[in-house]
Amino acid sequence: MQNRAAAISRQSCALNWEGRTVIDATASYGKSQVAVYRTYAQPLHDIRTIPESSYAGDDNHLFAQEVDVEVFGRNFLPAYTDGDNSNVVATDTMKNFILREALDFDGATPEQFLWQLAS
Repeated sequence: MQNRAAAISRQSCALNWEGRTVIDATASYGKSQVAVYRTYAQPLHDIRTIPESSYAGDDNHLFAQEVDVEVFGRNFLPAYTDGDNSNVVATDTMKNFILREALDFDGATPEQFLWQLAS
């Protein structure tokens, strides 16, 4: 996702409806580069080594991620066409949600953190 607050991507489909040209469109917006840092994450020990790496785990004193979130669809097109923001989630709210979830995160891997965000 590029650094942007909002964008409208128009598909190549144009329809005629009651003599008017209607363009099928979806909207996309989000928050990018939300930095998440946690100290004293869950330790990773007893990781089975593989021939390509001798990594067997560590104490995980720092868990750091950069998270992007993007939503897209037609439900919030009225924000652009009619000024109706009732279906729009503010991008700062997206960022605050990510940071708040990081406070409760007790896992050790990026996949576990993404699972928590999505659940």
